[in-house]
Amino acid sequence: TVDAKELHSAVTRAAMAAKAPRVDAQAEVEVASQVVMQIVDILTSGTLMVFGRRVTDARSFFKAIDKDQNGILDVEEISRGLRKIGVIAADSVLDAVV
Repeated sequence: TVDAKELHSAVTRAAMAAKAPRVDAQAEVEVASQVVMQIVDILTSGTLMVFGRRVTDARSFFKAIDKDQNGILDVEEISRGLRKIGVIAADSVLDAVV
């Protein structure tokens, strides 16, 4: 599971990692980083609606996909939210992000 602060932190780290040179990065980390960058691009478009909520950043995306509104995302909620915005991620990639 992941809370809003952790999701924001993961998105920020991935954005920074995508800009930094990579040394001996594992394939799953590469894919996870690419997925997160794709998510950042989608989330910052400013025109996205997810499950009836406007999404403009990681925090608003978190709130939109937190189905049970408990402040914690599980893998199923993350997977469902990503599918809603057109991002299909393997379980191993989700595990790397979560």
